[in-house]
Amino acid sequence: MPRTLVDEWPSYSDSLGDPDSGTTADAELLDAARDAIASAIYDEDLDEEPSEITAEVVEARGSFSSLDSRLDSIAAAAAGGAAVITSGQLAPNLVPNDSFLIWSGGDSAAPDYWSVSGLTVARVGFTAPTKVPGRNYVRLTGTGDFRIDLMTATDLTTFGGAPLAGLSVAAGVFIFTATPGLVEVYIDDGVDEYLVGGNGSTVDEFVWSADLAGANNGAATLDLSPTRLRLIVRLDGGTADIAGAYFGFANSAPRYQPSSAQVRDMVWSHPSNVAAPDSTTFFTFSPAQPIYIYSGKPFCKTAGASGSVFNVKKNGTEIFTTPLTLASGQTTAATEQEADSVAKASIGPTDILTMDVGTLAAAMRGPTIRLRAISYADPVLALISGRVAV
Repeated sequence: MPRTLVDEWPSYSDSLGDPDSGTTADAELLDAARDAIASAIYDEDLDEEPSEITAEVVEARGSFSSLDSRLDSIAAAAAGGAAVITSGQLAPNLVPNDSFLIWSGGDSAAPDYWSVSGLTVARVGFTAPTKVPGRNYVRLTGTGDFRIDLMTATDLTTFGGAPLAGLSVAAGVFIFTATPGLVEVYIDDGVDEYLVGGNGSTVDEFVWSADLAGANNGAATLDLSPTRLRLIVRLDGGTADIAGAYFGFANSAPRYQPSSAQVRDMVWSHPSNVAAPDSTTFFTFSPAQPIYIYSGKPFCKTAGASGSVFNVKKNGTEIFTTPLTLASGQTTAATEQEADSVAKASIGPTDILTMDVGTLAAAMRGPTIRLRAISYADPVLALISGRVAV
């Protein structure tokens, strides 16, 4: 019972059996009891009813057991300690190219951002799209590691170890293999490797911060002096298809989340009042980070009396099966043209993308090419900006 209610509750005595003994339950006594309850429960400086305040507190604590524990987590994160993300909150995926969309090195090299040691790699298109989150499998064969560095020693020198020190992290990988116990998944902070899990006694599965016996062991807690942040998929001989990867902060009920893929339009134009000569390269581009061009569409300001053809090339090779084309009289192409293949449409930092005029109608003016591309947020910046759960 609130202290105020005890202090202000009206005094009373019980009846001894005769009419003149005991406290009379009259209006004065009931008014005093009402005032004591109001004084204990209501605050004249607050507009909300007690039930409304209770509802606000329950909502504010989110999926934490109490508001106090959530505030403790925020305070710890602000001080550079471990931030906690629980099952009721989104745990962003920090892995770029998590579903292996971008393969600028070709079908027999590791997808962009990833590397291999001791393994052979092959890109394989989907055969069971209902099971997996992206477009491609990474087919790994042999004994070795398939890995991605999310933060390196150089990053840590630049930003300091505070963004990682002592954090609880979790990882997950979609594994498809016919060999039980072939694959293990690790988190490596440069001080130690932490076993996330493996396919154990099963074959195809999503390994999610679970040990080989299948028991949820939560997640790894990073060292206080980490030198890198790496996700490792390790094979011990044999073949496995990897169809998606996740890395995020500790989550008591983790779920796969797509990474920070960004869709953007890239537009290049020739001056509208100048006739562009045939075979002119009117733009050359090399991206700072890998991109995947999945479609393109040509436009113009003034239509020509005949057809016009535009070539979009990666290192001199056309990326569209049918080049981008404007028919006679068109100022906008009728359809969006899809890129030819994953390898051709994946453009890395060492590749050169050019836009050429193949055939230009005599009266055409202001030719424009719009390419739609997918890129990923920088993992270092995502790690620093996304680490605190509030």
